[in-house]
Amino acid sequence: MKIFVTGGTGFIGSHLVKLLNKNGIKPDCLIRTKPKWLKGCDYYAVKGSSFKKEEVRKSLLKTNYVFYLAGVTKAKNYEDYVAGNLIPFMEFYNTLIEIKAPVKWIGYISTMAINRPHKDGSPITIKDDLDPISDYGKAKMLVEKFLETRKEFPIFISRLPGVYGERDMDFLEYFKMVKNGIIPIVGNEKITTSLIYVEDVVYALYSAFKNKITGKYYLSDGNFYTYKEIGKVSRKILNKNAIYVKIPLLAAKTAARINEFFTTSNIVSKQKMDEISAGNWICENKRAKADLNWHPKYDIKDGFVKTIEWYKENKYL
Repeated sequence: MKIFVTGGTGFIGSHLVKLLNKNGIKPDCLIRTKPKWLKGCDYYAVKGSSFKKEEVRKSLLKTNYVFYLAGVTKAKNYEDYVAGNLIPFMEFYNTLIEIKAPVKWIGYISTMAINRPHKDGSPITIKDDLDPISDYGKAKMLVEKFLETRKEFPIFISRLPGVYGERDMDFLEYFKMVKNGIIPIVGNEKITTSLIYVEDVVYALYSAFKNKITGKYYLSDGNFYTYKEIGKVSRKILNKNAIYVKIPLLAAKTAARINEFFTTSNIVSKQKMDEISAGNWICENKRAKADLNWHPKYDIKDGFVKTIEWYKENKYL
């Protein structure tokens, strides 16, 4: 049995490789530039920036299972999101067919952003039509649309809400604001969101692999959080007397437009503001729990503690 991982150097991928190691598995990891978060993990480095590279193809010729976690989450425009998500995935998939790779199962990470919130505030479900708001969501939707037309390999798709945990650099910016005394609440303070701790994500992926689950699944910790609740928990863990600051949506979008001139930050962008203002970004995990034989271990009270401790230990916070 041979496992191939793309995106192993990233936030979620490095946690997955660590879990594979824990279960006695040394995977092949595609390394495009630097090992980054894979320091201390046991893996075979497959160096290459394209699936057309001979070293990459040789590895895939021995591969039975793939975790495809690579992708672009921050980009300047729609074309860049497509170039970073759809194009490389199609190249990967077509390479498997071309070389007749003995792949028995592929796990692919998607996003809840391929949908949009329900007007009645109810959770997004697998029955909902794909209707993304952001360019990122549109690009990930194209990958799923591509997979709907192909039947060569069994596919497991996990649609994720906001993921946080050690090595994530997006939630870090939020915690920095709380540490500096500000808990930002954009628009309607009653809007809720789903979240999931990274360790619960990779355990779900591993369970899907072990049980050879296919199909599309939403993952979350099962709770629905208001932004006020998220701020309250963060403030308590950081032991800061931070104050809630309500930011009118128009002001937030104006600031986001200005921010986009200087950075591709996924935290403060106009499209992120459009998503936040669209309604409740929530999903249930009942189907995943039942089919994957998986149960999330962390809510934000426990997950934030581990995350913030890591930020502090590594001098990010």
